Amino acid sequence: MFIAATLATACVGVTEFNAVPEPTPIPPDRTECGEVFGSAFRSQGERDWFVANCSAWEHATLGAIEPAPPAAPVAPTGAPAQPPPAPVPPAVDAPAPGENPRCAQMRGQPYANAADRAWFLANCTGAATQPSFDPGPERFNCDEIRGTRYRSVNERNWYLQNCRLGP
Repeated sequence: MFIAATLATACVGVTEFNAVPEPTPIPPDRTECGEVFGSAFRSQGERDWFVANCSAWEHATLGAIEPAPPAAPVAPTGAPAQPPPAPVPPAVDAPAPGENPRCAQMRGQPYANAADRAWFLANCTGAATQPSFDPGPERFNCDEIRGTRYRSVNERNWYLQNCRLGP
């Protein structure tokens, strides 16, 4: 009995669930820029008014393509000129004729250290295209090479690998 009485008092009538809430009235459109700025527009009319009166930006026309202005007439000058052929970039490690091969290897790469940068700037940038090597056949004797200018990159690399003292 106690349970039935408790359930009877806790039940809610069906009519309370079917009640339709009253809609909240939409306030009128605002007409002050400071009041509208930074808040949601209440209607499309308020948005249109804000864009027309408060926005410093022009209305965007996304997707619209404007026609190009008419070109000025150009008098014909004979046969049409052919465009020059596109230059073919040289291979990264292919040196130009007379260029130090090390310059071609270093060009376009980050410098390993300050000494490499200084060497590249001193030897690879400028009008001089003469190799910085002495003429003659390559030598492969530490005593013959020591204290003289290298005759090729190959000679220099061999000397650095075989004749240097210390670490």
